[in-house]
Amino acid sequence: MEENYIAILIQSLEKKISVLEEISRENKRQREVLQETDLDPDAFQATADRKEQLIEQVGFLDDGFEKMYARVKDALQEEKQAYKQEITQLKELIVKVTELTMTVQKEEWDNRNLAEQQFSNSKKKVRQMKDTKQVARQYYKNMAKLNYVDPQFMDKKK
Repeated sequence: MEENYIAILIQSLEKKISVLEEISRENKRQREVLQETDLDPDAFQATADRKEQLIEQVGFLDDGFEKMYARVKDALQEEKQAYKQEITQLKELIVKVTELTMTVQKEEWDNRNLAEQQFSNSKKKVRQMKDTKQVARQYYKNMAKLNYVDPQFMDKKK
């Protein structure tokens, strides 16, 4: 019975590895979108939505792994020799998951910095456009006043 649970643990870790690799690919797509001169908000949102789905899968896999490990933890500790190969495989997979997790976190951090920079640039562009419109409006308002002559009274007595 424990063999089935251990096989499920191994499958769970392998699935988590594939999901983390997919998150890494989405991070690369997102970085490409963020590095474009003109940020495409729809493309950025699409990558963010896809990553959100993948992160939910990772959470689901983590919960399932923890529950399954709780069932076989005692058997694995008591019969280390009987499950030596499976334990070794689990350790290797956990190391790979940890490495991928660290890679994904670094990519997320880099993308976050790029996004902040891109949003800051967008704010500057909007501010410049607003200032330009205000200057143009003030210019036209002043130019309209140039040709305006105030009403004058002429004194016809003399």
